[in-house]
Amino acid sequence: MKLILKIAAGIILAFVVVLILRVVIVGFMLNGANEIARERMDKQRQAAASKEQRVRQEKQETVERDRKAKELARHQAEYRRKKDEAWRNYYMDPVDCLVFRSDRHMVECVDNKKKTRNEFDRLYDRGALP
Repeated sequence: MKLILKIAAGIILAFVVVLILRVVIVGFMLNGANEIARERMDKQRQAAASKEQRVRQEKQETVERDRKAKELARHQAEYRRKKDEAWRNYYMDPVDCLVFRSDRHMVECVDNKKKTRNEFDRLYDRGALP
C-alpha cells in the first residue's frame, strides 16, 4: 500500500510539475505575444502620428500657398487699376477720332490708339511713367 501511495504521489507530483511548467511556458508565450502586440501598436501609433503631421504640414502649405496667391492677385489687381487710371490720364482720343468719317478713318484711329497703348504699356512697365 505504501508503494501505491508513493507511486500515486509521484504521479501527482509529476502532474503538478508538468502543470506548473505549462503555466510558465504559456506565461512566457503570452508575454512574448504581448510584447509583439505592443511593438506593433507603437509602430501603428508612430505611423498615424507621422501621417497626421504630414497632413497638417500639407494643409499648412496649402493655406500659405492660397494666401500668397490671394496676395499676388490683390497686388496684380491694384497694379492693373493704377495702370488703367494712368492710361486714362495719359491718353485722350484726338478730336478728329471722336466721330469716324469712314471705316478706313476708324481703322486709322484704332491703330493709332493701339500703338499709343503699346508705347504706354512699355513705358509704364519700365517705370518711366508715374
